[in-house]
Amino acid sequence: MVHPLKKARLDAGLSVNELAERVGISRQMIYFLEAGQQRGSVDTWLKISEVLNRPMDELVGGQEKAVAG
Repeated sequence: MVHPLKKARLDAGLSVNELAERVGISRQMIYFLEAGQQRGSVDTWLKISEVLNRPMDELVGGQEKAVAG
């Protein structure tokens, strides 16, 4: 299953490098977020949400469930 962040990034036609540059974070962090290996800060998710023009809760996907459960 594709992570919602990766799907939104691909739908927007952005590479990992392009998204990372627009958000102001490393490309490695984008890879970690898409793989669910990092949770990321609220500020980071807000910036990603703005760049991709998608609601933050849609992009985060099931990460909060994994943390809670």
